Amino acid sequence: MCDIDEGPEFQRDTWRRARKQHNCCACKHVVQSGEHYMNCFGKWDGEVDTYRYCARCWAFVQAVLKNGDGYIHGLACGVDWGEAFNEDPPEAVAALAFMTPTEIRELGELRAA
Repeated sequence: MCDIDEGPEFQRDTWRRARKQHNCCACKHVVQSGEHYMNCFGKWDGEVDTYRYCARCWAFVQAVLKNGDGYIHGLACGVDWGEAFNEDPPEAVAALAFMTPTEIRELGELRAA
């Protein structure tokens, strides 16, 4: 998603429970079987693709979208909050960086409910 110039042509976001282990596309957190994750299916720059986010990264994506221009323009691409928005991240957003794997799983359960 780093080279996307504009928002998606279409996008469907669905909370899912993992049937097998895979990695978050943003932070590489291992999403374990049984853990909830956000599945994003859509078409960006003419290409259909699927992105799987752990609950922590999805919370960050939502914060970026609230403060941003309608699409993600830096997640996992080396752009930090200060560069993107010319301000320090809100406390709740900064706290996401320090979540343990257990807290990420609990957040997924809460968000998917």
